[in-house]
Amino acid sequence: MTETSKKRKRRGSASSKGEPSTSIGRSKRDERKSSDGDAGESHFAAAADEGKIDFAGPSKRDRGTSEWETPPHEDAVMNGPDDVEDGRFEHGELVERISIILSQKSNTDACTVEYLVDFLNSTVGQENVTEVSMTKEDVATLLLPWSVAKLMNAAGRKSSDKDAESFGVIKLAWSGLADSLDNLAPLGNDTGAPPLVEDLLFTSLSQSTLNKIVPYALSVSFGTEPGIDAKGVSEEASRCYRHLVNRYHPSFDVACSALLAKLDELVAEKTDESRCKSRVLLPHHYSAVESTLQLMNQLMPSANPKKLFGSVVALIPSLGRLMQTVLNGCGLQDDASMIEYKKNIETLIRSILWGGMFHPDHHIDGFRAMEELHSMPSLANLSLMNDVDRIPTKPTKSCFQQGLFKFLSKVYAHESSGDARATTVLLSVVTRGYFEQVKKSSQKSVSVEFVAHLQYRFWSHLMLPALEVMFRLIRSPETQELLLAILRAVDETLSNVLEFDVYLPSYSDPDEAHLKLLTCITDGLIDATSGEGCGDKERAVLSSLNTALQLNHRLVHGRLAGVIYLGCACLSNQPSVANTLLLNIAKTYRELRQTLHFLNACRTTFQSSEGCSSILSCGNVVEMLAMAYQTCPPGQLKEIWEFFDGWVVQVVSKGDQDASLIELSFVVRMFILFAKNIRTSKYNSAELRFLTENSMVMSMSQLIGNARTDDSETSRDRVAFASLGFDLCGWLVDLHARCCFWIDGESAFRTSVMSQGVNGSASLNIVDYLRNVAKSVTSNGFEQWKNRALASYWSKTLEPLQASIPEKLESSILRLSVHRIQQLHSLIYYLSLEDDPSGDELVNEARTLVDFVMYVSFVRFYAARRNGSSDSKASTDMFSALSQSTSVWTKYSDETYAKMFLTWFFVSLSDGCGSEQTKEGTLAMILSMDASFYDNGQLMSVFVETGLQVALSHFVDSVEDLDEASKLRVMLVGGNHKLDQLRQYTATTKANINIVSSRKGYSSAMAILRYLSSAPIEFSLGEEISDNLGVLRVLDLIVSRSVQCAEDRRLHVEMLCASKTLMFALMSKLVPRISSYETTSIAQDLLRNCVDFCSHGELLVSTSKVLSEYLSVCIDYYERDDSLLTSLVNHLEGFLRDDVLDLTARLVVAQSTVRKLNTLRRSSDQGHSKKMPVDSKCAALVLLIYEHLWKHAYGSISGNDSNVCQSILLVSDILAFVASCSSGDEDSTEISPTLKAQLVVDGKGVYKHMLNHFLLVREANFADAHDYLIASLAESPHFLFLIAGSKEAVHHVLNALNRSHTLGRDVPLLDAALASLIRLSDANLLRMILDFVVNDESKLYQRGFVVKVFHLLIACANSQDLHPIIRDKCATLVLTTVGLLRDEGASPSDVLLFSKTVITLISKKELFLLSGRDIAMICCEMNRLFSETENADPLVFKSCCGVMSSLIAHYPKQLYGCPSPLFSFMMAIKCHLLLIGTKQGLTQKCLEYTKLCELLIPHKEVFKKYVVGLILKYISFLNSGMSPITKSKLIPSIYALLDMCTEFETRQINSMIDVPSRALFAPVFQSYKKYYQYHGQA
Repeated sequence: MTETSKKRKRRGSASSKGEPSTSIGRSKRDERKSSDGDAGESHFAAAADEGKIDFAGPSKRDRGTSEWETPPHEDAVMNGPDDVEDGRFEHGELVERISIILSQKSNTDACTVEYLVDFLNSTVGQENVTEVSMTKEDVATLLLPWSVAKLMNAAGRKSSDKDAESFGVIKLAWSGLADSLDNLAPLGNDTGAPPLVEDLLFTSLSQSTLNKIVPYALSVSFGTEPGIDAKGVSEEASRCYRHLVNRYHPSFDVACSALLAKLDELVAEKTDESRCKSRVLLPHHYSAVESTLQLMNQLMPSANPKKLFGSVVALIPSLGRLMQTVLNGCGLQDDASMIEYKKNIETLIRSILWGGMFHPDHHIDGFRAMEELHSMPSLANLSLMNDVDRIPTKPTKSCFQQGLFKFLSKVYAHESSGDARATTVLLSVVTRGYFEQVKKSSQKSVSVEFVAHLQYRFWSHLMLPALEVMFRLIRSPETQELLLAILRAVDETLSNVLEFDVYLPSYSDPDEAHLKLLTCITDGLIDATSGEGCGDKERAVLSSLNTALQLNHRLVHGRLAGVIYLGCACLSNQPSVANTLLLNIAKTYRELRQTLHFLNACRTTFQSSEGCSSILSCGNVVEMLAMAYQTCPPGQLKEIWEFFDGWVVQVVSKGDQDASLIELSFVVRMFILFAKNIRTSKYNSAELRFLTENSMVMSMSQLIGNARTDDSETSRDRVAFASLGFDLCGWLVDLHARCCFWIDGESAFRTSVMSQGVNGSASLNIVDYLRNVAKSVTSNGFEQWKNRALASYWSKTLEPLQASIPEKLESSILRLSVHRIQQLHSLIYYLSLEDDPSGDELVNEARTLVDFVMYVSFVRFYAARRNGSSDSKASTDMFSALSQSTSVWTKYSDETYAKMFLTWFFVSLSDGCGSEQTKEGTLAMILSMDASFYDNGQLMSVFVETGLQVALSHFVDSVEDLDEASKLRVMLVGGNHKLDQLRQYTATTKANINIVSSRKGYSSAMAILRYLSSAPIEFSLGEEISDNLGVLRVLDLIVSRSVQCAEDRRLHVEMLCASKTLMFALMSKLVPRISSYETTSIAQDLLRNCVDFCSHGELLVSTSKVLSEYLSVCIDYYERDDSLLTSLVNHLEGFLRDDVLDLTARLVVAQSTVRKLNTLRRSSDQGHSKKMPVDSKCAALVLLIYEHLWKHAYGSISGNDSNVCQSILLVSDILAFVASCSSGDEDSTEISPTLKAQLVVDGKGVYKHMLNHFLLVREANFADAHDYLIASLAESPHFLFLIAGSKEAVHHVLNALNRSHTLGRDVPLLDAALASLIRLSDANLLRMILDFVVNDESKLYQRGFVVKVFHLLIACANSQDLHPIIRDKCATLVLTTVGLLRDEGASPSDVLLFSKTVITLISKKELFLLSGRDIAMICCEMNRLFSETENADPLVFKSCCGVMSSLIAHYPKQLYGCPSPLFSFMMAIKCHLLLIGTKQGLTQKCLEYTKLCELLIPHKEVFKKYVVGLILKYISFLNSGMSPITKSKLIPSIYALLDMCTEFETRQINSMIDVPSRALFAPVFQSYKKYYQYHGQA
């Protein structure tokens, strides 16, 4: 025992030297010795320092169910003499028993082994260690040989020889081996194990042992070993497998046969539903797969190169099954670890295939051998028309890859086997690997086309067996899984062909062999779709067709109709890929200028099916078609137009009306899209006008000519046709009017397209038809209906007039009428230029059509609302047409129609603000964001009035009592508000009106009020403002009363805030009327609200703002009538005197009032106007506030109660008002000298208390109030110095500014205060400020604070007498400013401050002149901002460019002497732009860089030779790959740089770039010469 302990001591000491100690230190032995413990501990007295953990009892592991719950020796181990009190093992006895138990050969030691395993996983704290401890490494060295022996024994025995107890021991052996290896040789440890540990591992885990135990561990990991079904065994075996594989060093062939083949079998068995109940791969299964693939990847470099290619080719089915099963098969829900596993497995499979098949260092050079295969494969088997017997294909010459091709042919010859599908999964991986390796290995002397042909031949031979199987399976309903896999492989490999430019139409293609192969593939893909549903197969086909289209449009050109139909059929199930295909088709044929071929293909789809009408549901496709029509060559317009005309005539003449209607709807919508997007000019206007007039003879006569209005089936079809005809006719009218703008001569504007008839007759005079329809509606009783329409709408009693228009035609005729109004508007305008009296007739026609349009649209809108529908299609279509032409039809309308339209607008807008978005709501929201909408004077004159009407209507709907609601509706809704009745009603109503805030009407009313208060409208002076205010005040009063009985007051308070905000906006345009109720009592109502809602801060502030604005109105009209201001002052005086009222409300009202007086006085002083006649009254009001509230405010400030911030704000405004009075004329008598002196004394007291609080209180609200006080007093520095003293005041401002900067707060108030002090300072005060920031203590300040003060000094000190004082410190402060960029983690705000300071300093040469050294230092420091990061903030980039632009503008000669710093900065930001790609801010950054380059052009004689490096850097990135977006954004800057180059620099650039770079840069240079270079022509 003694010798054993010595050996263990030496081993522990050696291991402790191998790694840094991470163990718990052992305590010293006590001096007392016990007879039982000394002998045992003497053997293991010196344990290693690493991994020391004493035995603190077994951890609570899940041991599962076993037969040894209480083994015989457990009491002997657990009940030692020292275990009773602390539950710990006695160390010496424990070691002795472990040695005895592990030396036994029986299974009775299972409990102790389990306990040892628990110990290896335990984490006992250091505070529990009181005895000599044993390291985990010691236990691991004991468990490792035992575990290996047990597992070797189990691996060699049959499952029938193992009993239950043996399986339990095997589980412990797996756990013991895994935990032992985790402690002795943890995974990921790059330093390796200590020598003694390595010797033990080498002895215990020899290669012969591993040859037997590694496959066994793999089998147990997947739970396929019989009897191994205990919980956790597979996981433990998987852990062991990861360790063992790292020490396993077989040959590559052995690994393939012993491990990969077995792994393939195990994974297949695990995921086979017939053989395994649980078809789920767990994380430890993925771990085993990853470990096996890692081993194979590591063994490949040492494999035999002669056999490696064939070995890897033979592995393709196995690797394909792993890829298919592991990545796309059964598994639990993916989490981060599972995704990482799958990603690693995919990478390893790719590495094995590429390294084994395409490694360029193989001595037989497989890439060279591929060049021998010059022929393309035979396409005889790639046809659906051939017989089942296939024609054998043999290449003319063999190559190294021929083994791969033969293997694939052999695999696909047995297509029913699983190998074919598994192999198909890896075809794209093999293809991509070959493409990449050929691209890397190709010499520069080899042409790109030669490499592409090599890649294409490899791809064609590789895919040929799979393609032959695909063509066989297309006709067979069986084995569709293999067909789907092949279709996906075709899609992925075609994407690789496109990505690597393997095929280009510009490449040489003898006999079009390459094109024929792609054509066969494309035809097979189109035929592969069954047309019954759109699943995964159709998705793969659509994606492949999209790729084929991008390769060469000729591949789908002949069968374009089928492709379009397939894409439209799959839009519902596969919207993304189908939309992409259709978009690329439209884009391709737009670029080819073959739009007509695309239209013909769409027409063909209707011959045998429902066609492609769903294509118009794709917004991006419609936009692409619109772009195609806009850029269509003029010579094709007539051909396309006649195509649409002929198509319309053909469809109308069909017998099947239902099918015709679908097709006709599509062709008319396409015709309209064409007519809308044609760009008219003086060259094509005559032809287009002729075509529009001709269409009235052809298309319109077929659609509208014989429309009837009875109820027969034929009539309903003809009405539908006529509806489409009117829609088309409207856009033809619009196009005709646009054409007339370009045609000279009076007759052009007098010709009406709608007057044409069939063959010159008048049978189809649509103008007369439209006039008759409009007159039939607006003739009998229309004026009475119009006068009552709005009132009837609000009372919900609107009735339509009798009309003879079919309801289905109303929308179409309305849209046609709007187009006719626009045409008439153009005719009227040109006739007015000629003073032609016939324009009056056209004006009357336009007004009649406006009557008709507004009647139809408003009636349909009312009908939809009455029926409970908030999203009627007819109403939406009508108001959509009106919304797009408000600037035209409003010129022929009156106030009633404007109110009708705005009623729809506000009702729909309130619907759009809710949770359920409607089409009309969306339309109204879009209109509300249109700036031109608010320029319409006709609508804006009644905008607020109508909005209030709608809001009040919604509000009344939320009143619970129906009787009260009816009374309010009569008085509030419907216009002509009965304000006297409202006043009497609100005064006599005792009970509160119960408002249900949860109803939709309440939220709608609140949304409208909020919108009105924020809408960008200019209110005009007028009496309607007073009426609107009166209505708002009644609404405000009703809501205020309802708050008292409401359970949830939040919504009511929000409604009051919205109404107060709107009242504030209206108050500035108020024209007071003394006799009116709403202006004389407004102050009383507002003050009452302040008291009632003093606890709601936002509402209290909103109310006080309205009150202060009303004070401004009273002051403005003081000279006309002084009773308004007198009445308001009396109300304020009574409110402020009443000490019973809430102090907070009085403080807020008083502060808002004084602030408004300060604002008015400041604006009066800035305008240099005469003294306001009301100044004395304003001063008296301020003194009244001072008299009644100063003591309360002072008490709050000194006591630091809840009103301290509001009190500081009030005191600040009072002192600012007094200061402004003191800084005026000396003869001013507004405030007496005695009172001024008293205010100075009181101000000193407030300032003292505020300063004390400022040093203690850290709340943001108090800091804001403090800053406001300082800024208010700093406007009059002399008054501030009376209160605080000059030095103390300046230091206070600077300290506050420093504190805010330290806290990261940007406080403009403090900046303004310091700027005000600097502007009015003298030499002593300026020195005081400089001494504060430039002294020994200034090192304690942050650089940002010092630089900010420096910036304010040089920006605000404009006096020439102060410049010498600042100039002495400029050199030091410039270094501090530049040092701002040297701080670690300089923020964008710091760089912006640096930029502003340096730019200001550069512009003031009279203050400080920068030297060349200073300029070089500034440039070099800015370079650092772009040298380490790609993600510089756009603000940083712009700031630095601004500094450099300023240097170029003001210091060009200094830059001539040091151009290197300038162009090092230019190179730094150029590299930054090239590295960030298309990330955020690229556009703005490139714009700034272009400006900088253009500033260098005037100095090109000096800087031209330095520009070459910038251009070469651009070319190098262009050659390595540059985003098209980045290239387009940088082109203007490259043009500017090229403009600086002479012929010598151009030749130098040309000589320094290689051939590929020259080819890439040539188009850029040519475009520069064409579009940018000046050629001497004026």
